[in-house]
Amino acid sequence: KRVFGTIIKVSAMIMLAFAIDKNILTMGDIYLTKIVAGVFCFVQIWSILENESSFNPKSWAKLLQKIMIDKAERHFDVDLSEWKDSDFKDKADNN
Repeated sequence: KRVFGTIIKVSAMIMLAFAIDKNILTMGDIYLTKIVAGVFCFVQIWSILENESSFNPKSWAKLLQKIMIDKAERHFDVDLSEWKDSDFKDKADNN
């Protein structure tokens, strides 16, 4: 359900950027539509990386966890650091 809302919002933003680019900023080639689409793609890639790095014991995921916020902590307002550390140790010992 939320995906359709996001698609509608992004489509509206791209159409608005196109209208601004063609009707208001006629002096050069700024390509606002590409900027809006690029920002949306960046946000989605960031979200995918947050999902993939959550509770992942691999080294690339640990590096991302230092930069990114765990979505469970953000959405449920809980601190999972103690649980994650013990879970990672158990998984690393099993591999």
